[in-house]
Amino acid sequence: MLATGDPFSPALRKALLFNYDPNVTHKPPRNEPVLPPDTPPLSFYDRHIACNLVLKQLVYLPSLSHSLSKLCENTIEKFTSDGNKFYQQGFRIYPGNPDFKHAGSVRDYYIANAGSLGHSFASIALLHPSCPSWASLLMLHDPMTRRHESPPFLTEASLQVRGYPEDGDLNFSEEYDKDLMEGLDGSDAG
Repeated sequence: MLATGDPFSPALRKALLFNYDPNVTHKPPRNEPVLPPDTPPLSFYDRHIACNLVLKQLVYLPSLSHSLSKLCENTIEKFTSDGNKFYQQGFRIYPGNPDFKHAGSVRDYYIANAGSLGHSFASIALLHPSCPSWASLLMLHDPMTRRHESPPFLTEASLQVRGYPEDGDLNFSEEYDKDLMEGLDGSDAG
């Protein structure tokens, strides 16, 4: 995908090989003798899933991972063949040591790792290829902003354009990413 000797190759390889650590396990909260009924299924095993939340028909698509991998390869090859390059500055992977206590912690781990890298790659490759920044015009959004009112076993996230683009507000702080904003004022904005 990248030219031999490209300084970004090791970082790209690490990003593409990212996976959940198989040794990560659920760690129930300490000193909770009785679990409330709205505890996530990871800790409250008697919790029943509503019929409308159960997968009723699962179709195995053996070609899905190959197709997604090929799409990623083609996008990166086009990006680099157009003369663009990925920069190491600002590129981060947060493997960390997650503490999976509920469904939201699994979502948060995904968003901070694979999700964040995925939308950053997409934003750079498709929206602002000449900008040397890893800031993304996309974000993973958790629509459950009132988590205290929602059962903790419900979790979701969706990909969306960050901020309020129709009002010209991308929800960046002024100092967050000057390179990105300047890049959007130039050739990438068209």
